[in-house]
Amino acid sequence: MRALAFVLVFAAPVLAQDGGVNGPTIGTQCSGPDDCKVDLASGTCSTDGGVSSWPAPKEGPACGCVKNVCHFIVIEKVACRVDADCALATEPVLHAIPAVPSKKKSKPFRPCKDGERQPVCTDSVCTIRSWKC
Repeated sequence: MRALAFVLVFAAPVLAQDGGVNGPTIGTQCSGPDDCKVDLASGTCSTDGGVSSWPAPKEGPACGCVKNVCHFIVIEKVACRVDADCALATEPVLHAIPAVPSKKKSKPFRPCKDGERQPVCTDSVCTIRSWKC
């Protein structure tokens, strides 16, 4: 298990840069979030076997289903100082991303009215807070 964790954290980003692609994996068809799995050997997505990305990891390689095709992504930590530095991306899997700078003052997040998932800055890293709605 430790070897798998090591591969996911350290080797997969290298695989993605050399052999894999951030984006669609040609030849894959999916209908749901758990259909696409990370193929560690190739650094891409597979529907035949691999490691499930559901729910999405906080960091490392992940695969998700977008328009019935598996998409590969390497999720990286996002540095932050305040919650406004963080945003959410929903495709190919739900993950934290840097917020686009805005001159407008952002309104406070209202749980369940604005959404069930909130991007927050925890220990100087963007994370996702889930609300039971």
